[in-house]
Amino acid sequence: MTYTRFESIGAYLPSTEKPTRELVAQMEYEPPFDLQRITGITNRRVGDSRPDTYEDSFALALRAAEDCLSRSRYDAGGLDVIISSSITRSKERDRFYFEPSFAHMLARVLGADSAIHFDVSNACAGMLTGVTVLDRMVKAGIVRNGLVVSGERITVITETAVKEICEPYDSQFGSLTVGDSAAAVVLDESTSEADRIDYAELMTCAEYSHLCIGMPSDKNQGIALYTDNHQMHKKERLALCPTSTGSSSPSAAGPSPRRATTSSSTTRSARASSRRYPEPVSGSSTRPCPSRWRWSTGTATPRPRRTSWSCTST
Repeated sequence: MTYTRFESIGAYLPSTEKPTRELVAQMEYEPPFDLQRITGITNRRVGDSRPDTYEDSFALALRAAEDCLSRSRYDAGGLDVIISSSITRSKERDRFYFEPSFAHMLARVLGADSAIHFDVSNACAGMLTGVTVLDRMVKAGIVRNGLVVSGERITVITETAVKEICEPYDSQFGSLTVGDSAAAVVLDESTSEADRIDYAELMTCAEYSHLCIGMPSDKNQGIALYTDNHQMHKKERLALCPTSTGSSSPSAAGPSPRRATTSSSTTRSARASSRRYPEPVSGSSTRPCPSRWRWSTGTATPRPRRTSWSCTST
């Protein structure tokens, strides 16, 4: 049986750091809680905003791809495929691209002239989705190797949240926890049992797709992320994450080696093996986040929200 491996791994972090306390100080609304204390986030990386050295999603992805190839035995011309999984496909500062694909544009700049190229879109599970697709392509003999890359200039949603948050249960609070970065991996066929990807699995929980939605803001021209955190972290929803035993509920079973599961229903990742999820706090508020607009269908339904879960167990 054919297995794949991570032949090389690359990353890029912008040099600029923005402290959480500085971010909160910029908000017109003062949160009634210590954001740094409850999130554990002291700083986040933010892409360069200077005109001559502006770091959009494309620039971040390119840096990570170059870093990955710098320690790979393959050069760009030796890649069979390039897969981009960026959520924020911004290039030339704030121009968002649907077509041509980000992978195509990266291939041209890198010099991967013979590589096939395409994008995958799967929210926070995008990188693992690209890895899973490439893993199957290598196993099927379609390609010998390939690059999966993601670059995110995603603090644009933070900028929107800073301007718009106006109450304790605001659905944009999650936007204050993100940062800009990029990652890239090269996969090829494994020749050693000690260096291989044993198993990868994708799972979709589409019934929760309304809990987290990224879209243009309903108040200004910015991009916003709206999440219903109360519903997202209910125990019954978290129980859908598979454990190492294959059960769909949390258990104390021991982990299996290098098993990876991911789904298109998450905004966070967690190690799932041998984890028990906490009971809801008695008396905690379950008040939903306020709806700011309604679909123009004549009905009074609240704005839908979309979420995705990504679980990894190693």
